[in-house]
Amino acid sequence: MCKEETFRKKTAIIIDDHPLFSKSLETILLDLGYSEVFLEKSGQAGISAAKSLCPDLVTIDIELPDLSGFDIVKACKPLCLESLFIFISMHEDHLFAHRARDFGADAYIAKSEDEEEIKACIQLAQKDNSPRVG
Repeated sequence: MCKEETFRKKTAIIIDDHPLFSKSLETILLDLGYSEVFLEKSGQAGISAAKSLCPDLVTIDIELPDLSGFDIVKACKPLCLESLFIFISMHEDHLFAHRARDFGADAYIAKSEDEEEIKACIQLAQKDNSPRVG
């Protein structure tokens, strides 16, 4: 008897107030196999979307007009235990990366990185957070 396999769509939310960057990141995520990518321009909209969807991935800009990315992770992480939270910011200072980790982020990527580096960082975060067998 065969088991019928079902494939779940991978979903992502991009929370960023820079439309050009958001659209570029959306293209990268679609290339990585995410079938549904939602774009949110504010922290409050991002929190609402994350809480209702509990997506596979949430990318967050640190500085948004209404909230900080740290506030977003603090609000969403306890409710979306399976989601990856990745900060993507213009700040290249290692202090921001350490602070992001302290708040529960799974990765930190500088916006100045090229497309291949951003892809590699997202893939590494996925691998590091995948269930282990053994």
